Amino acid sequence: MDHHCPWINNCVGWGNYKIFQLFIFYTLLLSLFVSLTILPEIVEMDFKHTSTDMIQTIFFFATAIIIFFLMLFLCGFHLNLTFLNMTTIEFYEKKTSFHTLFFKEKIQIDVRLGNLNPYQLSSKKKNFEQIFGTDVLFWCIPFPTSLGDGCSYPIDDNLLTSSPTSSSSTIE
Repeated sequence: MDHHCPWINNCVGWGNYKIFQLFIFYTLLLSLFVSLTILPEIVEMDFKHTSTDMIQTIFFFATAIIIFFLMLFLCGFHLNLTFLNMTTIEFYEKKTSFHTLFFKEKIQIDVRLGNLNPYQLSSKKKNFEQIFGTDVLFWCIPFPTSLGDGCSYPIDDNLLTSSPTSSSSTIE
């Protein structure tokens, strides 16, 4: 499980994380479309005479803009988690700072593992394919194409060949 999302009233995990990310992305696109569609109407408004239609139009525009910026942040956050091959719970559990998430290549999570996220693979593309699958044609379609079985996950090959910082070579 990654986390419980009140927006979809469901737990987000291995089986539906791609669908959750696409939901966020498509909501972002929809709010942008609504904002850009309403913008010409607001530009041509006569603010000298207020009407119910004018108030509703401004309200819908403001709502669409607010949703756009919220979705932009959420989409960026989850896209970065995808590139790092990290879940939301792992992010909060390890108390990773916002600065570390966006500006470092490898996330420090466990001293026994040499301060590396063991599930962060050698490239962002490989991490992305763990969630969205290898077939580019299916990346934008909301059905599960995640790699694996949801119980076991590949570990970075470089981590297996490097020696851990502690004397113990097993992870407890």
